[in-house]
Amino acid sequence: MENSEESTGELTPPAEAFAAVANEIRVGILRALFDAEEPRSFSDLRGDVEGPVGAVVLDHPAVVAFHDEHGIDLRKTLVWELPWLFEDHATEESEDPHRMRVTPEVDGDRISLVLDGDMSVVSVDTDP
Repeated sequence: MENSEESTGELTPPAEAFAAVANEIRVGILRALFDAEEPRSFSDLRGDVEGPVGAVVLDHPAVVAFHDEHGIDLRKTLVWELPWLFEDHATEESEDPHRMRVTPEVDGDRISLVLDGDMSVVSVDTDP
C-alpha cells in the first residue's frame, strides 16, 4: 500500500490511510456490498475497492477502545500487525437481512460487531 500525501506534503502512515478508507466506507461515502463467494471481503458499487470486512470497523469507538485496553494504539499500528483483520474473524450471520459478524481478537479476548448490508455496525458485544 502506498502512503498518501497530505496538503502539508507529509506522508500519512499506512495505518492512518487504511483507517481513513475504512471510515469513508463506514459513513457511506463508498457504498459496500458483500461478495457472496468470499464473505470476508467487501467491494464498493463500482468494484474498485476490496479488502477484509474488518477494515470497516477499524475506527469504530468500541474497536479502538478494545485495542487501547490491550495497549494497542490503532492510529500507530500497521494493519498487517492485526492478525484478526486478515484471518477468519468474520462470519455471515444471515442473508435476509444481510448481516456479517466481525470478531477482533487480542490476547484471547474478543469483541464482536454485527454489520448490515451497508457495512454499518448494528450491534456490539463486548463479551462474546
